[in-house]
Amino acid sequence: MKIFITGGTGFVGRHIIQELKGRGHEIVALVRRPNSLQGVQEMVGDVTQRETLDAGKLSDCQAAIHLVGIIRQFPKEGITFERLHVDATRNLLWTCHEAGIQRYVHMSALGADPDSAACYHRTKAQAEELVHTSSLNWTIIRPSLILGPDGEFFRMISSMIRWHVVPLIGDGSSPVAPVGVSTVARAFANAMENGATFGKTYELGGEVLSYREMVARLAGVMGKRVIFIRNPISLMRLLATKLDRFKWFPLSRGQINMLLEAKPPADNSIYNDLGLQFMGVEEVVRGLVH
Repeated sequence: MKIFITGGTGFVGRHIIQELKGRGHEIVALVRRPNSLQGVQEMVGDVTQRETLDAGKLSDCQAAIHLVGIIRQFPKEGITFERLHVDATRNLLWTCHEAGIQRYVHMSALGADPDSAACYHRTKAQAEELVHTSSLNWTIIRPSLILGPDGEFFRMISSMIRWHVVPLIGDGSSPVAPVGVSTVARAFANAMENGATFGKTYELGGEVLSYREMVARLAGVMGKRVIFIRNPISLMRLLATKLDRFKWFPLSRGQINMLLEAKPPADNSIYNDLGLQFMGVEEVVRGLVH
């Protein structure tokens, strides 16, 4: 199958491309700069600018995977959730229609909700609604926190653990359900090849535990002891209000809202439907640090 993919240069995208290529699929990747990826056909363009998406070059593609997304916005630079989540999805759905692509797999996020206090989750839900109302044979996957050796979060938390000090927002009791990037890649590839997933939305998470416990287990696998430093939520909100427009500040107001709204996956039916192996957090982490 020839598959058009957006977000292929990102952390998760590179793993999905590797998984798809290993199964013999041919990849056409949308990139903003040429020679961004090796071993795939590139199409230079910007998913937020419809005029750069040449549907004529995709007429021989049978499917599309949409992965573009951001975790934090910087409006003064034009980097917004509305643009990267909603507008980008609208543009890609239009491109698929023009190119005659019928199969479509969409990356959303655990917690997508039109009524969320977090703009990230609201715009993810708005993008899902665009997919729902399209004429495509769609599948939506909502991953939870994704762990991978080249992922920004894993690198950040591993660095803190090596310094033996890990700050917490509040008491660190917010639930997380971390899932390994290899499982996410297999989920997307399996969904792409499985017509029984048409019209379905899946939540994809792993073992449910508190943020603090996740870090403690990761530290245990790494053979490190850590000291947790609690930071009152009210203080972090105040600091974020003043400083989250700066990239060097590690947390935004929206990310605090996301943390407070965090919920585990409603179910893990995706594991049975797509033949995936469920892994506890230690098993996921061992594959990353050894």
